[in-house]
Amino acid sequence: MTSISAPTCRRAATFVSPCSLIRSRYIRTARSRVSVSYFLGAGMTSFSWFNQESPLDPGQFNLLALDLPALVTAAGYPGTRDIPAINYLLGLLAVKLTGTRRVSHVHDLAADPGAALFAGLTALPKTTALTTYSYRLQHAKQKKFLTALDKASVAAGLAPGEVLNLDFHAVMHWGEDAALEKHYVPSRSQRTRSVLTFFAEDADSHALLYANADLVKATQNNEVRGFAEHWKTVTGTHPALLVMDSKVTTKPSSAN
Repeated sequence: MTSISAPTCRRAATFVSPCSLIRSRYIRTARSRVSVSYFLGAGMTSFSWFNQESPLDPGQFNLLALDLPALVTAAGYPGTRDIPAINYLLGLLAVKLTGTRRVSHVHDLAADPGAALFAGLTALPKTTALTTYSYRLQHAKQKKFLTALDKASVAAGLAPGEVLNLDFHAVMHWGEDAALEKHYVPSRSQRTRSVLTFFAEDADSHALLYANADLVKATQNNEVRGFAEHWKTVTGTHPALLVMDSKVTTKPSSAN
């Protein structure tokens, strides 16, 4: 028997935050995509692993035509005894192809056989391995990779390079006590501590041709000139036409 004065056992109300619902839906979407057919390009119009026809049609992503192993070799990316550089890169690419926002979320598909097959491994490297590898890639190696990638893209017809779009993009920092400069973040409509990045894309195919996240306010006006020299290294000539916002550079810098 239970006394009427005994406390009633009640179940606490369950509150599901919108963030939890979004994350749950995001995980389900990611898991529904991870299959062998997804990574091999079945049913995908923008990615084809086995299509070896060259040159490429604009917008088509063909790793074989771009010769990804040669790009990795040209960049000098490091590997380990167990995982070569090309497999590390394919592991990181697999995370991006599934729409995973952060490398730390790789555990959602780490055991998927399709992702492992795509990367040429028995299983994708875990969070620590992928993030540690990313930190090992110096800026100089990234520049070599971009140079080799742009040469392959132009040769394959992926990037005509007649008109190039340039712009900055500020990536907001969400932590505390960041040793970062303040830049204008459009999504927040305010200046806040963020990482300033610079991008260049082909205006016709929208292929990304250049990116740099190692920028500070003191030198950001020179980034357009830096890209022009990069493009000359790739094609042998300076860009014919650059499209940019008036604040991307200054007149003194562009005159040089």
